[in-house]
Amino acid sequence: MAAALAVLEEGQRVRPGNDVAIGDRPEAGTLVSIVMPPAEPALVGQANRALAARGGRWRFASEGTPGPIAGPAVPAIAGLQVARRYRIEPVAGGGGGRGGPGTGSDSSVLATVNGEPWLVRDGSVLVLGSRLDTAWTALPAAPAFVPFVDALVNRLARGEAAVTEVEGSPGVEFRTRGADTIGAIVSGLDPRESDLTPAAPALVRDVLGADVLDAAAFAAARFAGAGRRDGSGLLLMLALLIALAELWVATRTR
Repeated sequence: MAAALAVLEEGQRVRPGNDVAIGDRPEAGTLVSIVMPPAEPALVGQANRALAARGGRWRFASEGTPGPIAGPAVPAIAGLQVARRYRIEPVAGGGGGRGGPGTGSDSSVLATVNGEPWLVRDGSVLVLGSRLDTAWTALPAAPAFVPFVDALVNRLARGEAAVTEVEGSPGVEFRTRGADTIGAIVSGLDPRESDLTPAAPALVRDVLGADVLDAAAFAAARFAGAGRRDGSGLLLMLALLIALAELWVATRTR
């Protein structure tokens, strides 16, 4: 995790501050806390009490079975294996979002393992079912790890929006929240207008009602049919008659 954050800091995707905290329990004074289960099972109860003190509606439960990560909120890591995790379950009487009793706009399941919550949004807290090290999941060793940490900190925690592409006059419109740029809308012409890939013969036939022929077929079909006869002989005969007429006129005028 530290190495991934260092890479993101070098790329100016994160910077030191108190917007987001990552640890075993929610941090006071932060905008969002990303909470992972403690390394020691004996400390899970303390983590749950800290979540409850923050008004949390989810808690760590018993250890879950290994399995692959799934979820549309984190498509880049879908299918990566989790070897160790804690089940995340809604607190009795609290809202659980999708997959739990009750609903809430600030409480939702963002990723699952074996159909059970693995990454959950709980108001200003994101709860992860595994620690981000190779003893728990293959994620830190995968190429998608740094982009996942980027998405976790900036998009899921801080609410940064992805770049949106639309058709229209070329331009860029930035979305800001205070002094932070959280998204951008890039507009431009339909990229298909610049695609020089030859169309398939079937598409040309459907759109233009024409056949696409190779060089040999085109040469054979060029003068085929009653309406497309070779006119070169007639033109040569006409040119010869004009030349003879000019010769006759030139001879008569001498």
